[in-house]
Amino acid sequence: SGPGGTGSEPVLTEVEMRLLEQLSSTPKHIDSIVRETSVSVSEALTYLLALEMRGMVRQIAGKSFVRAM
Repeated sequence: SGPGGTGSEPVLTEVEMRLLEQLSSTPKHIDSIVRETSVSVSEALTYLLALEMRGMVRQIAGKSFVRAM
């Protein structure tokens, strides 16, 4: 928990790390993600969108998400 690195490595927040830990190549619905991370739906969607824009997560049909491998 020190300052971020100096390379191009993405710096993840604690919430982003928790969300990523819940995702794999198997689609997971937002309701399951929220239940397992204790993050609100709106907060989860905000962070998942940020992760998607960084190419780390993909949203698929029906508010389900997968980890971009």
